Amino acid sequence: MNRPIQNRTEDEMYRIAAAGGGFHMSAKSFTVDQLYRIAAAASRHGARITITEANHLTTDQLYQVAAAGKMRSGVRIEESLRTWERPEGARRG
Repeated sequence: MNRPIQNRTEDEMYRIAAAGGGFHMSAKSFTVDQLYRIAAAASRHGARITITEANHLTTDQLYQVAAAGKMRSGVRIEESLRTWERPEGARRG
């Protein structure tokens, strides 16, 4: 199992995603807006990110973040026992 990157700021995670680097990250240390920004950077630059420890996020918040990682990249959000991904073909709301 890959471990999430820890002890990095939102700006550092954004820069890694914008450079096209894929990684695992924990949702615990970031707001939904920050996760959205990082996922959008990953989408624009073809990076694949996995967001772990997302149990505290609502379904709408999970959808918002997953929708930011559209088309060229993948945004995968993992909770404790299940994984939630934006359904293929689903539009951002």
